[in-house]
Amino acid sequence: MEYIGEWTGIASFGQGLIALAFGASFISLVAFLCGWKSVGRKAFYVHSISTFATIALIFALFGAHRYEFEYIWKHLNNEMPMRFIFSAFWGGQEGGFLLWMFWHNVLGLVLLRSDSKWHNAILATVAAIELFLTSMLLGVYFGNFQLGLDPFLLLRDAPSNAGLPWTARADYLTAFPMFQDGQGLNPLLQNYWMTIHPPTLFLGFASTSIPFAYALAGLADRSDRSWMKPALRWSIFGIGILGTGILMGGAWAYEALSFGGFWAWDPVENSSLVPWLTLVAGAHLLLINRNRKKPMALFSTYYFLLISFLLVLYSTFLTKSGILGDTSVHSFVDSGILPQLLVYVLSFVALAHFMLLRSTAWKSAFGAILALLLLVAVKGYVVEAIGVFLLMLVVTSVKAYRSDFERTEEEESIWGREFWMFVGSLLFLVSAAHITWQTSLPVFNQFLEPLSPILAQWGESWNNQMLLDLSKHNLAPGTDLDQTYHLVQVPLAVLIMAVMGLAQWLKYKSTNMKTVAKNLFYATALSVVGTGALIWAYPFEWWELPRVALLFTALFAVFSNADYILRMARGKWKQWGSPVAHVGFGLVIFGAVLSTSQKDILSQNQIGDISTLNEELNNREDLLIMEGDTLSMGPYFVSYRDRYQEGIHVKFRMDYFDKAPHTYQPGDVVFFDGMVFEAKETHEASPQFSDDLEDHWMFIPFPNERQAKTAQLWKAGVPGNRLFTLEPRIQLNEQMGNAPEPDTKHWLHRDLYTHI
Repeated sequence: MEYIGEWTGIASFGQGLIALAFGASFISLVAFLCGWKSVGRKAFYVHSISTFATIALIFALFGAHRYEFEYIWKHLNNEMPMRFIFSAFWGGQEGGFLLWMFWHNVLGLVLLRSDSKWHNAILATVAAIELFLTSMLLGVYFGNFQLGLDPFLLLRDAPSNAGLPWTARADYLTAFPMFQDGQGLNPLLQNYWMTIHPPTLFLGFASTSIPFAYALAGLADRSDRSWMKPALRWSIFGIGILGTGILMGGAWAYEALSFGGFWAWDPVENSSLVPWLTLVAGAHLLLINRNRKKPMALFSTYYFLLISFLLVLYSTFLTKSGILGDTSVHSFVDSGILPQLLVYVLSFVALAHFMLLRSTAWKSAFGAILALLLLVAVKGYVVEAIGVFLLMLVVTSVKAYRSDFERTEEEESIWGREFWMFVGSLLFLVSAAHITWQTSLPVFNQFLEPLSPILAQWGESWNNQMLLDLSKHNLAPGTDLDQTYHLVQVPLAVLIMAVMGLAQWLKYKSTNMKTVAKNLFYATALSVVGTGALIWAYPFEWWELPRVALLFTALFAVFSNADYILRMARGKWKQWGSPVAHVGFGLVIFGAVLSTSQKDILSQNQIGDISTLNEELNNREDLLIMEGDTLSMGPYFVSYRDRYQEGIHVKFRMDYFDKAPHTYQPGDVVFFDGMVFEAKETHEASPQFSDDLEDHWMFIPFPNERQAKTAQLWKAGVPGNRLFTLEPRIQLNEQMGNAPEPDTKHWLHRDLYTHI
């Protein structure tokens, strides 16, 4: 049957481009492994051209609003402004994979220009990664096994539409209104930050593969450590780009989401932070080892670089497999490619640990056990096979650490820069491990599920509540962020900031600590003064002592490194890199801690119980205000003036006024907290009713008719001058549901955040 108006040929052409990209990446991989440099380069060029053409074709389909393609229909509609076409492109899994491939190809083309000893090994790794990524777009079925998601899949061919009557009509595109418009992009993604945040983040993800590739190449030839210098450059590049992408994500969350912050320890947020932490640790170990004749922490250097990329793959698995669907606002639903994602992750995990081994016998045993576990998994015992595989990784890592890496025999001085850089790297590793543990709790449920009957039986027999809880396989990160994350992460951050401030002044090998103490005097004094000023200016509670300590050490790191630049590196631009980075990181931590610890909720409901309208509403956090009303809110009066619609947005105009003093006269009657009071004398209202109660008010237990009629809600002031207007809004989307978007008033030292 020929379908009227359908771009069937374009669909076939797009699928052909993906097949060509897949085949070319395979040829490139084989060629580079065999040392056929020319063939490998040409195949990689073909792969890159095919990838870029695929991306261009999908953008053309978006621009033409071709809703017969499922991917276009799901992420575009007629009302969406075309400035969000980039957000729509990478708003789905297929676009995310293509974005990742795009950056891998860009980096690969840069690497093709090099002619170093490591050329073939590095490009082989990049080609292998591209082979796996391209397979995610094949959209081929082998029985019940789905190999990839086809971005050129036609709606009528989608499995969810199989057998529906309209798929048999040649004119379905014009006969049914549903195909004249698309479902549209998630409203939360229609934000300018989502135009620049994902490509930056994915460039950071892609950049972690280059140090990974260099580490693998170094493991293949352990006698030559020249790979460390280019690996360090790429690591620093990855740290900068990935860190920028994470900060952009925080900016998007602050502006578009309704929790009033930039970091919520969401599992998907965490999974992008963890590779950054380990990459920072690996880069510092590269700094130590690049010029040393005798290596220090060589195993850790390799391992940190390897796991940085592996954690990126794990992040992809968490985000795209649907396994975090109930615990993250960022994750995708299960699209059927979970097994393929698992193979992708475990393949590179196995490769990395195989290369860590030096002994041929151990490598042979590793390969044999891996083949056996693969057979076990194919037979249906996937969880059991993965469990044994993880145990094998632990054994492999311990064996490699103990006997397969060169070590220095001399003890490092505790007052040498190397020692404290290594300590700092370990602190980053501990931080990453803790975050990964919390983030992975939903994954652990998959391992606990088949063990549930045994755990329940043991729990009942031994009266062990922990085993009974595990048998329910419903682990999830706690909702109390202080207990779940801050209890561990804040002390670690305190130590990291302290090390950052100290280590910059230390020399390699050994340092005179009297000199260091003198150099740190100014930074320490300024930090003490700065922290004291903060304690005086802001009301910290006693239980916030760890946060105060973190503010102190963050200031110490900033002042110490700034002082180093001014006194030790003045005019020496090449020495500015690390202290400037430390100053920036210290300022980020300082700002994050201060802003989150000083968040005040002004919107407290004043009349009735707002939770009766919606269980998610709370009198302590939400204010019910009708159109035309003016109510007191913190240091302001807020008035709900009106609302109006602008495109797909319904905007609410909220006017903010300052508070003018309010004077009460004798006999004035007010009610406060459900009770009635009468003024005893003329007085100007204090900010809090309790401040005036004893001297100026008389409690009326049984108000008479006049008092009941004239009683007004007590208020500390009356509306004065209008200060500003905010317009929080709701984005309308019939297909995916309406989404609230806040509006924020910014000052230099604070923000006022308003949402509907």
